[in-house]
Amino acid sequence: MIAAGGYIGCLFIDSLAMLVSAKTKSTVVSVIVPFAVIFAPSVIGVINTPLAEKINGLMPYQLIQMNSVISEFYLYKIMGRFIKGAGILLILYMILFIVLQPVTYLIFKRGKIQ
Repeated sequence: MIAAGGYIGCLFIDSLAMLVSAKTKSTVVSVIVPFAVIFAPSVIGVINTPLAEKINGLMPYQLIQMNSVISEFYLYKIMGRFIKGAGILLILYMILFIVLQPVTYLIFKRGKIQ
């Protein structure tokens, strides 16, 4: 699970960087945005509320630190079922990765036509 989490995390961050690069056509912004997304939890971590803790548990950096996700006890209730945080992270970011790929392709394709 640790290897899968790291792999999916890297795929998602790379896809996000490609999407930002396609949209802004700037290499600087395409490097800064994924970096900011990875380090956003340190800003959110200052807020000590249960909601901020739940949101922080679903941030992409958790995929790269899957060993801490597995050892901690985070449960999320979705459609009346309790699901552990690691399962949600793997599924959520795999879906986001799969969605970002065609969107990025379409943006790049439009950019070449114009």
